[in-house]
Amino acid sequence: MDNIIVWNVRGIGNQRTARTAKRIIKKHDPTILVLLEPMLGNGKRVQIGLSLGFHSSYSNWDAGGKIWLFHRSSVSVSLIFKSDQCLSIVASDHNSAGPIYFTFVYARTAWKKVDSNHPIYNVLSRLKQVNKDLKSWNKEEFGNIFEQILSMERLVAELEAKMQDFSGPVDQMLSMQQDLNYNSARHASIRQVELDSGQIVENQDDIKAAAVAHFQQIFSGEPARVDQNLLQCIPHKVTQAHNEMLMAIPSISEVQFAVQSILADDAVGPDGFSAAFFQSSWEVVGHDIHRAVSIFFQ
Repeated sequence: MDNIIVWNVRGIGNQRTARTAKRIIKKHDPTILVLLEPMLGNGKRVQIGLSLGFHSSYSNWDAGGKIWLFHRSSVSVSLIFKSDQCLSIVASDHNSAGPIYFTFVYARTAWKKVDSNHPIYNVLSRLKQVNKDLKSWNKEEFGNIFEQILSMERLVAELEAKMQDFSGPVDQMLSMQQDLNYNSARHASIRQVELDSGQIVENQDDIKAAAVAHFQQIFSGEPARVDQNLLQCIPHKVTQAHNEMLMAIPSISEVQFAVQSILADDAVGPDGFSAAFFQSSWEVVGHDIHRAVSIFFQ
């Protein structure tokens, strides 16, 4: 499965969006295409799929959702779960080593459940609601993962117990490897060093003393003294216009650019959401994030 496209299309019925979809498909040639919010009756799904070059499709329309999934005939796809919030499939093709499980989530409903008058509190409340709904969905979809982990740990313990019969040969091999590493380290030791004076020392105690003296000289120098009058020589480059520009409320495109610039898989924030969540769902959350950022600058 070379390419998979998920697009919050927000209406596939108009000609402009349909033309855009065809251009994207022609450029990227996806094996699976997922459209969120098609804003058409489910009876149009097959017709839209054929117009885009897909002969097979699924949807969660009968579950009250807004997800359409199309796939090429070269991919084997089976539906395993659907709800108003998600569509889960298992897919495979000749390039994959085995079946791959996908879950496509449409979270707009959860995001719109909470409203408040303050933009920052509004975003925090909606994130909390989405987090709650995702936890419920995760439990329904995958069950109690903690019990599954305990079950796997018990299985590992049983396998480790069975491996005790092989502990003797394994310990012997580890001991041989340790001896080999030790001998390699001895051969890799420093035999001689050249001092600043040009003298060559080969005695190990002299080499240790030279190393200590070298780094002491580097890290124990006298603190530098700075003449504060020199700072007056630095020209003022930031003008009043620059200050006004820096203090101006950023546009929604500037906020989006900043969000998209964050490493998607970087450490999550205190709310539990990484940058990937905001990047992939910007069409849903973007306006609320921009309003919260604007309040901060005000």
